[in-house]
Amino acid sequence: MPQPITRILDLIANASPTIAVLGAGSGWRLGVGRLLDIPDTQIVLYDSVGQLPNPKWLLDYPWVQVMVRGEENGYNNAAQKAQDVADLLLGHPPVSYIEGDRIDGITIVGTPSFIGNDQKNRPCISGNFRLIYEPVASTYSNRQPL
Repeated sequence: MPQPITRILDLIANASPTIAVLGAGSGWRLGVGRLLDIPDTQIVLYDSVGQLPNPKWLLDYPWVQVMVRGEENGYNNAAQKAQDVADLLLGHPPVSYIEGDRIDGITIVGTPSFIGNDQKNRPCISGNFRLIYEPVASTYSNRQPL
């Protein structure tokens, strides 16, 4: 079963024409879990500490951190890319998936913020997104669907 972070990755990837073309031709990499040394310009998603899931209902509140790293001395472009991602995700309409899980809503915790430059003077901007997520019941689930 895909995890919430994978769902957010797909939303960004599928909207890439409105954010920027991703991939080798553009120089932008979209990934999960790890910034690589190259390319300089990357959007990487991380699982983050979320709120407690509902103990009775199949309702979770995971957070996803989105890290945008720009090219050396490329603060303005990185900041714009982070804002584009925030604009895409914040208030995104509900999405139901064929496997049965559902994203009911996406909010942001604060605003995308500059967290410093890496060792190669590439700016890093981070935003944290809170999901309202209805997972499909697993074999071991004690919770009920809504």
